[in-house]
Amino acid sequence: MVKLHSFDTKIHKVDTLVSYKKDEWDEEE
Repeated sequence: MVKLHSFDTKIHKVDTLVSYKKDEWDEEE
């Protein structure tokens, strides 16, 4: 369970980072 939770958190962090980058790119264009 603990491993799964930490894995979920990693995915969430990546997801947040990706959407943040997308927002930046959208602003540049």
